[in-house]
Amino acid sequence: MSVDMVAQELEPSAMSVSAVEILQRTHAREGWRQLLVEAAEYAEEREPQPGALADAGFHVLVSTGDSDMLVPPEEAVRLYRVISEGRLSIMPGARHGLNSVDERSFAEAVTGFLAMNSEDEH
Repeated sequence: MSVDMVAQELEPSAMSVSAVEILQRTHAREGWRQLLVEAAEYAEEREPQPGALADAGFHVLVSTGDSDMLVPPEEAVRLYRVISEGRLSIMPGARHGLNSVDERSFAEAVTGFLAMNSEDEH
């Protein structure tokens, strides 16, 4: 998502009251809009570095929601593809943040990931 798109999404008229309350509670009472714009700018400037990530030497679980607007599934897939020891999990019906994720689905993804790593070590 581009910085311009993030700025549009952060317009009070485009957001529900509950979304604003969640952002204030989880990120910062004051300045949460600026925090998200800066995060979008950072993400837009950065590209995954295949050399650095491909040989990280440890397993990585890349997880996002299929309705995540901040880290869309396409970005998660792009990151996953450059990690040699990665696993991808896209949570159905989830947006950005664990509060929108089905707990059982997430627990299954994490325990499956940990089990995979345990099997690899033996």
